Amino acid sequence: MKRTACAVLLMIMCCFISACTIGNVDIVFEEEAKEELIFSLGEYGRCTKEEMTVYFLLARSDYEEVFGEAVWDMKIDNMSMEEFVKNNILSKALEEKSMSALAKAKGLTLDEAEARKIEKEAEKFYNEFIKDSTADNSINIEYVVSVLTDSKLSKLAFEYITKDVDTEISDAEAKVITVQYIKCDTKGKEYSEALELMEEIYELLATNKFDTIAARYSEQTVSGTEDICKNEMLEVASDGEVLEDKLFKLNDGELSEVISVGDEAIYIFKSVEDYDEDKTEDNKAVILEKRKNDIMKLEYDMFIESVEYSFNEEMWENLHFDEWV
Repeated sequence: MKRTACAVLLMIMCCFISACTIGNVDIVFEEEAKEELIFSLGEYGRCTKEEMTVYFLLARSDYEEVFGEAVWDMKIDNMSMEEFVKNNILSKALEEKSMSALAKAKGLTLDEAEARKIEKEAEKFYNEFIKDSTADNSINIEYVVSVLTDSKLSKLAFEYITKDVDTEISDAEAKVITVQYIKCDTKGKEYSEALELMEEIYELLATNKFDTIAARYSEQTVSGTEDICKNEMLEVASDGEVLEDKLFKLNDGELSEVISVGDEAIYIFKSVEDYDEDKTEDNKAVILEKRKNDIMKLEYDMFIESVEYSFNEEMWENLHFDEWV
């Protein structure tokens, strides 16, 4: 399931102990319950217990569609599925509520067509998953509309703030190549011995297949195949040149020299493909998304500094969804 871009900005999947942060703002856990709020964003918004239940029911629908109803018997790293989903929906709710608040601060609103579409989606979801349930009769359709509206507004905020980002990305910037490598770790070894071994391997590679030699020396080295993106900084070789730059000079089938990276590893590379067109196009999308995320984060951080956030820890800890599954 693809996460919205603002998930990159709001990394709050943490252990809930005494405090954590959103942007530069401390989250203060309330000692006493206030109304039926799970959290508050001060003047910018809030999330009720009922809305959080809607977030759970939306997540439940997605999980059961993919894994079936037996998903709730699963565990992830010794964590019950309910606990795992609770962490995820809290992250999602904070993300969407805060981004929705940012949208409103920018003067963004839903037009009539979008509002009607959300109402229809809410009605369909309510009738299918909530209306006939006896688990909690406090959940009405307005809570579903609220959650879906915040989700839509959060997307509008992202689109609005990143609308002027430069979308032009050259092949040179996004270029992806594929290389094979043989690596000798030098930790715990005499560097001179490791270097001598790799020079021996290099001489054999001149007249033998790369895979054959890699297999022959597999007990002393590690080998593999890797895609390298031009926009990713790799280690610096011992001669001061960025390893990435060395690799992008190779033509198809060409071997690198023996390359030392710091005091920890020695490599030999072979170019498998010096330009992968499809992967380069995919990488352009990755670069563009990063540009948007970087711009969004700057805007978000400035906004979130003005938000007074509080979290009702006691209510959250006592909120259990097992009666819904």
